[in-house]
Amino acid sequence: MDALINISVIMLLFVAGMEVQLPLVIEQGKVALSTTFSLC
Repeated sequence: MDALINISVIMLLFVAGMEVQLPLVIEQGKVALSTTFSLC
């Protein structure tokens, strides 16, 4: 049962990773970092 749960979690993370739009994440990350450092 434990192995089935581990495989299910790995598959869920894989599918979630496939849904991520990397260019959008990178662009929003840059905006977040510039906002963070401008507030300091």
